[in-house]
Amino acid sequence: MVNKQTGRVLAIGQTQSIALKDGKTLLKRELLLDCTRFDPYTGVRDTFENTPLFEFSGDKGVAMLDGIQVGQVVSVTFDLQGTRYEKDGQTKYFTRVRPYAIEDVKAKTQQQSVQQPAPQPTPQYVAPQAAPQNNSNLPF
Repeated sequence: MVNKQTGRVLAIGQTQSIALKDGKTLLKRELLLDCTRFDPYTGVRDTFENTPLFEFSGDKGVAMLDGIQVGQVVSVTFDLQGTRYEKDGQTKYFTRVRPYAIEDVKAKTQQQSVQQPAPQPTPQYVAPQAAPQNNSNLPF
């Protein structure tokens, strides 16, 4: 299932290198979005802010944020992943938001408007023609 969140970029973190137990290094970079809803009729922002933080990881994930700038409106496509683990005899659950794509909403909108074909002219109404009145050639 595809999950998508659209918002204005508030902050883009620097790339961080995290040392893993197996000696490898994981790259991580954070993106903070303002996804606060607003009333479409009045334009008034909701009193409850919605500012999710997305963690892009790996070489490809970190590189996705290179062309993104603060103030830009983007859509982030992500997946939810959950893990169950045991700690001190109790079962605990951990949920991660894993973004895997990001796109500039303005660029996508402009691209779609360029690709749409020009509207075709509406065909003019043609009235049906009456049948010929000459019945002399009819076989019956």
